[in-house]
Amino acid sequence: MIVESVSLVVRGVRGLKSATRHRWKSCVAAPARSGLRGENLPRLRGTRGNAAMNRFGLSTLAALPLVGLASGAQAACSAIAPTADDQVITCSANPDGRPDTTGIEDLDGKTGVTVNINAGAQILDTSAGLLRIQPSSSNWKINNQGTLNEIGSVGSNTTVDNGGKIVAGEGGVAVELLNGGSVSNASGGSIQGGVGVIIGGGAGALTNAGAIAANVGAAVILDSGTVTNSAGGRISGTGAGGVGVVLGSGTLDNNANAKISGTATGALVDAGTINNAGTITSDRVAVQTHSGTLNNLTGGVISGAAAGVVVNLPPQIQARIRTSALSQPPVPAVVNAAGATIAGAIGVYFAEAGTVTNAGTITATGRAIDFGKAGGVDSTVLNYGRIVGDVQMSDGNATLAIATGSTIAGGVSAGGDDGSRKKELQLIGGGVDTYNGSFTGFKALTVNAQGGVWTLAGNNTQTYVNGTTINAGSLLVNTTLASQVTVNQGGALGGNGTVIGNVMFNPGSIYRVNLNGNQADRLTIGGNAALGGGTLNATVATSGIVVGQNYTVLTANSLSGKFAAETTNVNSAFLSSALVYDAHDVFLRFDRNSLSFAGIGQTSNQAAVGRAFDRIPLMTANPAFNAVLLGSAAQARSAFDRISGEGLAGAQNAAFRASSLFTSSVNDQASAWRAGRDGGGNAIVVGRDGAIGYAPEDAFASAGPFTKAPAAARFDRTWRVWGSAFGGSSTLQGNAGLGTAAQKDSLFGGNIGLDYQVWPNWLVGVAFGGSEGNFAVDSRATSGKVDGVHGGVYSTLTLGQLYLSNATTVSSFSNKTTRVTGNIGGLAAETERGNFNSWQLRSRFEVGHDFAIAGARVTPFAAFEIAQLYSDSFVESSQTAGSVPGVLGLAVSRQTTTSAPLFAGVRGERRIELANGMALTPQASMAWVHEFAPTRNLNGTLVSLPGASFIVDGARPASDAAQVSVGAQLDVTRNAALFANFEGEFSSVTQAYAGKGGIRMAW
Repeated sequence: MIVESVSLVVRGVRGLKSATRHRWKSCVAAPARSGLRGENLPRLRGTRGNAAMNRFGLSTLAALPLVGLASGAQAACSAIAPTADDQVITCSANPDGRPDTTGIEDLDGKTGVTVNINAGAQILDTSAGLLRIQPSSSNWKINNQGTLNEIGSVGSNTTVDNGGKIVAGEGGVAVELLNGGSVSNASGGSIQGGVGVIIGGGAGALTNAGAIAANVGAAVILDSGTVTNSAGGRISGTGAGGVGVVLGSGTLDNNANAKISGTATGALVDAGTINNAGTITSDRVAVQTHSGTLNNLTGGVISGAAAGVVVNLPPQIQARIRTSALSQPPVPAVVNAAGATIAGAIGVYFAEAGTVTNAGTITATGRAIDFGKAGGVDSTVLNYGRIVGDVQMSDGNATLAIATGSTIAGGVSAGGDDGSRKKELQLIGGGVDTYNGSFTGFKALTVNAQGGVWTLAGNNTQTYVNGTTINAGSLLVNTTLASQVTVNQGGALGGNGTVIGNVMFNPGSIYRVNLNGNQADRLTIGGNAALGGGTLNATVATSGIVVGQNYTVLTANSLSGKFAAETTNVNSAFLSSALVYDAHDVFLRFDRNSLSFAGIGQTSNQAAVGRAFDRIPLMTANPAFNAVLLGSAAQARSAFDRISGEGLAGAQNAAFRASSLFTSSVNDQASAWRAGRDGGGNAIVVGRDGAIGYAPEDAFASAGPFTKAPAAARFDRTWRVWGSAFGGSSTLQGNAGLGTAAQKDSLFGGNIGLDYQVWPNWLVGVAFGGSEGNFAVDSRATSGKVDGVHGGVYSTLTLGQLYLSNATTVSSFSNKTTRVTGNIGGLAAETERGNFNSWQLRSRFEVGHDFAIAGARVTPFAAFEIAQLYSDSFVESSQTAGSVPGVLGLAVSRQTTTSAPLFAGVRGERRIELANGMALTPQASMAWVHEFAPTRNLNGTLVSLPGASFIVDGARPASDAAQVSVGAQLDVTRNAALFANFEGEFSSVTQAYAGKGGIRMAW
């Protein structure tokens, strides 16, 4: 596209009394097929009378119309001429429609005059009287809320505030201030004409929130100053060569939700600044500038059918409008912010030197950025955003910088080169990105990517005859790079590719290497590698390394010097690293030190897992092993706690707890029978004429030594059926020395039983039940569910006040466990799930003696329980959050766990007869409990690491505890009773609570 010139010429002003209006013409030829050419651009001209206006200089003018008042005007003004400075003239609507035939004129050069045109006033024709002011007039102010033809002024600093309507005749100028001033068009205000607003002869200001339109030339023309198009404002040039805004120098602000449009050009700026957050559009070129700056802000849209932006036009606006020329115009710049858009057949076109900074979107059907006709000048493009279309740099010095995350969907050419030109590609940005070498013509590559990582990739050799320089960030060469490479302080080089040339590591530079299992990055250098100033930095992946292996990390035709140091991301307590050199290669190796895994353990569980890891061969490339191997001592201890699975032992405690509650519910029925708390005594029916020899009629009466033998007692073989529910919860504290974590569990269940009185002093029965329990070891992220079914037999034999009882139960459990192993050494978090069965055999033996004390039964007793829990082996399923198989699951061995508590205590109860025939028997007991077998442990092996087997402890009950129980039975009838009790067990490490209740029937 060739843009040769643009001009705006304003010619002459007729005699002051002439009725000839402003007539503006603009001629724009049709676009050439090859693009925009100079003859296609706006050339604005106007004629008005004989007096010449040179660059808006008005020395030949005596006066210029300000407000025309015609004989047909529908307005009545308070004065026809100001008589004093600062006078206020008000024009109102004429109530009878009678025309005013006398105009307003100022022949004395008054200053500070205010003219108010009220709403309803209409000044539509200027064929008769005119308002005349001298050029010496100043500071006039026109406030319009009515309807006018035109406003013009040659006085200085004229201000126009419009909230009404100003309409110029065909080809005329609606508002024309030829000696500076300002125009403010409020929301709802309208200014229309062949040209909308001209402010010349000095700095001006235009603010628009309404509508300004031109149907021949430009909607707004300013010599210099500011144009502010506010939200809701519309500025449009709709004629064949229409332009929205023409600005010689200054600032054009097009705010959000504002719009500037022109048939030929939206905004034409010579040496000013355009700040666009709204919309600028054109049927041809949206924005044209000579040496200005375009800032397309977030949300801004610039769109032209032929071109979005054209830069470096010859300074025709300056020459024809400005009163002075720029001696050395600055290099123009186009800045397209994030969220902004520039669009056209050509996106941005430069005819001379310039800079484009893009963080938004530049899109074109042809070239998105074109310096193709700029010749041997400098061109710079910095891309942080998206470019759709080709990029053509200039034939002079050309710099293209691409940031990480940016895109160019099109070809890129560095432009022509006479051999002396700088053609530089810069890789910048703080992210991660890849360059495939698709751009052409660049002779130097520079990396200025502070905190970023750029990778060179692709199948073609990337050649930079002027070398590659890395100043900041990292460059990974994963292709063939034909270039000398210099790595400066703050820069890093790495990759798996080939460098055809020499490589120099300066002080403070870095050579990057990644290690993964038995693989390592290796850069092959065809020339000499000067290592002396650099540091090798190795990053080891979570899959780890092979201890003792020499990793080849660099190969060169020749080596000079050694790396100043090596650093790694491995903060291992168990490894040391070293670099090894030969004539052509650099090796990195890791060796095991003398610290054992078991040696860092601070608990017996940590030491147990550590011993398992000590048995693993060092050459094992296993993620779980390496996760520990590469960590610090503290990280290893934490890993051992999570790997151990000691929380799974909570299933054992939950099973013992469920079986114990079921067994104690059964034992309670035997105790109730002995005490005669079933509504039918102890089911022994005694004749009123005497008690049986071993059971006096008064249950606690003493028989004398000479009492005669009573008659044989009669008894019925009594049946009883009962049902009860139970539930409870417990907390076991952890043990710091063992390394066990606290556990809590809860359960509920129920059972039913049937017993039979075989002899007056012997009861036998059976019982069945079920339970559902849960446990959790929060600090090990472990939980589980233990559901059981139970069955048992029980028996009680009384010998006077002495008794013997036994309850033997069998329980079968279904166990489901869940563990979450957090991030260990960079491994992804995993969820381990277990599913296994277990069963338990428990037997309770109790002996005691009843004593009658103050009407109460007091029974000292001793009991011993033995329980064996048999757990099946199982293998945990292991999965990460991404449904990838994990590496930290355990295979848990089949095992047998024992519980052997001893109870020694006393019970007490007293029967209270109630007036309604019922009886209430409160009861209480307390006992000392000693657990001979409190150990709870498991034998686990890491599934992914065969041989890593260990035995670890779980939370265990206290060896000694206090047990208390309170309850009551209500005999509803002789053969029916309700019962309930509450019990607790307390120690320094245990708190357990349980409740039981039910109903018993006898017949």
